[in-house]
Amino acid sequence: MILTIFYPASGCTRFDEDYYAQTHIPLLRSLWGGLIDHVEQISFPPEDGGTAPYRMITIVRFPGERAFGEAMAHPRIAELQADVAAFTDCVPDVHVGRVAGTRGS
Repeated sequence: MILTIFYPASGCTRFDEDYYAQTHIPLLRSLWGGLIDHVEQISFPPEDGGTAPYRMITIVRFPGERAFGEAMAHPRIAELQADVAAFTDCVPDVHVGRVAGTRGS
């Protein structure tokens, strides 16, 4: 299972990437560490002159539906969700999916 969180570039007045990387992601890992395979963060900083529709994309990979379900039912998930307001005023777009296939290089 894959949880993908898109933080849009438009409609946001702030995104504290340092807080996100140094506080929010470690909080996520502390709550879900044993339930996730890995976390990827893809940044599109506006100072790089980018015109990407997103400021940040986070991909959280779970080994399966059971682990994902346990993560979503974690007793402190509200704390993780509330922490979003500490680093951005963006409204994240959240998607859940499954790997449909992979192809080697």
